[in-house]
Amino acid sequence: MMKRISIILLAVLTLAITACGGSSGEPSDSAQDRAVERYAELLEGVGAEDVDEFSACVLPVLKETSGLSWDDIATRLDNSSTFEDSEEQFDDVPDPDDKDQTTLLACFAELSEEDLQKII
Repeated sequence: MMKRISIILLAVLTLAITACGGSSGEPSDSAQDRAVERYAELLEGVGAEDVDEFSACVLPVLKETSGLSWDDIATRLDNSSTFEDSEEQFDDVPDPDDKDQTTLLACFAELSEEDLQKII
């Protein structure tokens, strides 16, 4: 009887140890997170500093306006070496409608005056 319990405990312990090294089931950075992070990096490249929230605010408008997937947006941003390059990557995107323009203005309003000048 004791041997059976030991074998069962050993099996459970083996499963527990194996499970600890496995995947948590949560994906690593999503394409949206990757895009937001990369866009912020490109903005920081022109000297802007507090751009994480701005990036997270602007990119959903770009997604809605362009019809691109988050993966496509992230890929285009990854292919950009500078902020100017990133603008060229999205030349094929139509201008935002009135609602999206209002959202963009709200995004820009959150920037400091210094960061706004560096981006524009």
